[in-house]
Amino acid sequence: MSWDARFFIAIFPDGEWCKVHAFSGGKRPGFHCTSALEALDGEPQHVAMIGRRGRVERRDDGASFDGNVVRATGVEASISVSGGDAADARDRFFWCRVPRVLSYWSATGRARVTIDGVTRDAFGVLEHAWGGETRLDVAALAPSRWQWDVLHLGEDRFFAGLALHGLGAHGAARLEDGGRGIARVNRLRIDMKEPGKTWSGVLVTRAGTLRYDAHAVTPVLPEVPDGGFVGFEWDGTLRGKRVSGSGFSEFRARIKA
Repeated sequence: MSWDARFFIAIFPDGEWCKVHAFSGGKRPGFHCTSALEALDGEPQHVAMIGRRGRVERRDDGASFDGNVVRATGVEASISVSGGDAADARDRFFWCRVPRVLSYWSATGRARVTIDGVTRDAFGVLEHAWGGETRLDVAALAPSRWQWDVLHLGEDRFFAGLALHGLGAHGAARLEDGGRGIARVNRLRIDMKEPGKTWSGVLVTRAGTLRYDAHAVTPVLPEVPDGGFVGFEWDGTLRGKRVSGSGFSEFRARIKA
């Protein structure tokens, strides 16, 4: 393993968000980490990012992970995931698993987050990624358009989907509060109307299909070239019933000339 990264994302009921990551950095000069697909490469990074209505901020002076507890400057969070400790959680979902190249899983659950002395409940996502290095310019090989949406349905229920323009889709969902096991998203479409502002999506599982319309409620934090991170609110239908909630999105939307 040439690099390692830990991530925590909190989605608050009003669409505000917090993301913390600790990235080890690469080991060999002249090589790129495969994590450069998501704009993580080079030197170590320990960062907290906060998305509020009206402003976003990035704090570069420290972040640490200790099991299910996350700390950063002005931020402390704990998350309760299915199975107890995230490393052994039954409901870990692998977005990618290619030994010595790139592996990446997520575990989800309820979180309690304190930011600058204010404590709030949130839906939490705890992630671990690791992989190798290559002389190839990984960032230049990344798809020009992609979007990752996490939609909170209340309690510990969620849909999450990654749409890669021209390369298919990947996703997972939990539709029952406290339910064991993750339903795999079989089909997924995200249509960017105004990237980072408004979009719509369809996520299909054997347990139900979610159709939704989303609109941003925080500014975009430009952590990704031609894109970034944004909090949103959404409404839609699931199993013939109206549903709504909040969410978090990471996207890239480079328009080729």
